Amino acid sequence: MNILEEEIDLDYEIETIMRLYDESRIDSYNLNSSLEEFFDQECIHIWKNRKYVTSSKQMRERLRITDEDIKMGLDDKQILILLEYILNVMSLCDACMPEYSDWNKEFRMLEENIINIVNGLNYEIKVFEEDEKIILVEKSAAATAVAEIMEAETAYVVIEYNHYLLKGDLTRKKQILKVLADKFEGKKQQIKSINNNLVNEIGCLLNKLNIRHNNLEGSKAEEFTQQLSSEQLEAWYDDTYQLLLLAFLEEDNLKRRQRVKELQRQL
Repeated sequence: MNILEEEIDLDYEIETIMRLYDESRIDSYNLNSSLEEFFDQECIHIWKNRKYVTSSKQMRERLRITDEDIKMGLDDKQILILLEYILNVMSLCDACMPEYSDWNKEFRMLEENIINIVNGLNYEIKVFEEDEKIILVEKSAAATAVAEIMEAETAYVVIEYNHYLLKGDLTRKKQILKVLADKFEGKKQQIKSINNNLVNEIGCLLNKLNIRHNNLEGSKAEEFTQQLSSEQLEAWYDDTYQLLLLAFLEEDNLKRRQRVKELQRQL
């Protein structure tokens, strides 16, 4: 996807976003801080995801989304990084808000504008409160449905697979598929009773595409897999991911179908 070719005038929208970002201020009798000032003074030191970063300036430099970068023009990935960064800053600042304080109207408009841009780019905002993290992912009804029926840790990786930074990252995608493969193994018998062909297809992909086993060399090497380009292998990984989502949804529907059958016997 080339988001710069969308109907949205992103240059104009980013300019508006940054104006609202700079003008967002806390409304309080005791404070008169901009969003980034408040983030630096009150929030960043307690943020789980700051790692070794100690200021918004340092973070923006590492992410290559400084004001100078924005003036030079951001590429597709940088635009998403910028929006994701601002959403995380806003969320953390909102959580650190002193009692009897609020944000000015620019803060609220900033939030609305980002949501509108994200929706227009066919992305969605995913909030993980326990991890104090907000990420942007391509919209996927199946991924959302599966995440809702999984425990928190598995739900996160289900959503993470669609994160824009994972495009081309075969190492991380493989790690996620292995997590989902372990979850699939625990549900395999139930799924097999519903769709045996699906179970066999997923098993083949997990075992032959260098996910569960080393299929590039050694005793389990597969000529087909050895000859795949990185792009082709990633396409197969994406297919495997989608089939795993389908399997989890099939298993979740089993109990519903059993209840329907019980009702049919009573009617």
